[in-house]
Amino acid sequence: MFAIVDANLTILSNQFAMTFLLVMGLFAVSNLSLKYNRDRLVRQPHVSLSIGLLALVIVLAAIAGNIAMSPPMVGYFAVFFIIAMVGMTYTAFRGKIATTLYWIYDRNPKLHSWKCTKTWSLKLMDAIKKSRQRPTIFFTKTDAVSHATRMLVNLKISVLNKAIRRIEQSESTGKQLLSLGRTLLTSQV
Repeated sequence: MFAIVDANLTILSNQFAMTFLLVMGLFAVSNLSLKYNRDRLVRQPHVSLSIGLLALVIVLAAIAGNIAMSPPMVGYFAVFFIIAMVGMTYTAFRGKIATTLYWIYDRNPKLHSWKCTKTWSLKLMDAIKKSRQRPTIFFTKTDAVSHATRMLVNLKISVLNKAIRRIEQSESTGKQLLSLGRTLLTSQV
């Protein structure tokens, strides 16, 4: 990011300000969404609807003020946002993308005969295998099987993923995370 804007700190500070304001706006939107969808959910502290709406209005006013002060900031922000979203989407769906490409490759006989695409099937199958071996980690409060199963269903974890790790929330959670990190680092070497 620093190199793209040619070390212009004004542009960078505008980007960070816009990002901060949008995150604060997401807090207000999520609070309003909870009020609409889960109004009976018991939670502390309880924020009234008027305060949630006021927070959203303040954030929108701050965003409008920043845009009015520096209109080119919107273009820079859009570029950085799209790059970040493409990167995160790719990492989230890497295995599905490889599976889709393999499906397309398998149904096109001409791709099997071309010199530059003959080895694609092996490369795509390796990519699919690697995506299945990446661990998926989820946290749970208890070790009850029904709770863990419900968590897996709610998270919609792919059946293809063979490496699922569960970390039980307790006083030793930090130690479990450290040991899991060591295990993952040594298994990837």
